Amino acid sequence: MRTKTLLLPHAWQVGGWIAFGFWLLLFVVFRLLICLDVPFTWPQSVQWIVLTVAGLMPYMALVSICLSQERVEDEYVHHIRSVSIFCVAVFVLLLGMLSLGFERLTGYWGFAGVRDAIVWLRDYFTQAPVMVVLYIVVFKGLLWTNWMRSRRYEQ
Repeated sequence: MRTKTLLLPHAWQVGGWIAFGFWLLLFVVFRLLICLDVPFTWPQSVQWIVLTVAGLMPYMALVSICLSQERVEDEYVHHIRSVSIFCVAVFVLLLGMLSLGFERLTGYWGFAGVRDAIVWLRDYFTQAPVMVVLYIVVFKGLLWTNWMRSRRYEQ
């Protein structure tokens, strides 16, 4: 049954992985240049454009990976996609609730370093890019385990 979908074609996922890999390469090169204290002699406008593109590229790549179809898109893949979204939502919800409770307890007991670490974890894992990466890891992991399970039964 063919239905309309809000997902992008599979080619966008391939392009997203390529863009993410290119961004990762740029990130490593720029970090090495910064660590080696190489001076940037670019004009201010070129520097602004490069930094803006480098800042937006991982977001655009991750969104295109998440919102694109798989090569074979069927009802089971839709089920795995919804289970992945549910798992990430429950993880972030439980993390928020537990970290708030532990934050209050460690603040009461006077463990300021532990309290700061818990607040950092909660703030880090509730950022959108981290949740997108968690979704990709859970979704691709479930697809991979299903593929391995089906290969085991075929033999």
